[in-house]
Amino acid sequence: MAKTAVINVRTEPRTKDEAEQLFSRLGLTVAEAVNLFLHQAILTRGVPFAISEPAMPYVSMNDGGETLRKAVEAYRNGVPGVDMAECRKRLDAAKARGANARV
Repeated sequence: MAKTAVINVRTEPRTKDEAEQLFSRLGLTVAEAVNLFLHQAILTRGVPFAISEPAMPYVSMNDGGETLRKAVEAYRNGVPGVDMAECRKRLDAAKARGANARV
């Protein structure tokens, strides 16, 4: 069947750029990735991935390190998906972007 329907999506430029880079490494275009998503949604009769709150919280540079302390505590308690190297990398990136940045 010919692909003639058009879907327009608005997103942040950074999101678009990062997605294009990722899909390029995977050998896909954004359009192909969107088509994969649509086909999987139809096959599974739902969103083809879990939707949940992010494992990494927002980090406020103005909270005295409270969110970082919580992340460290979660790591020490064995919360899956919490990696201290990733926490440090994200915190450093947030510091570079400025206060109240999302990691």
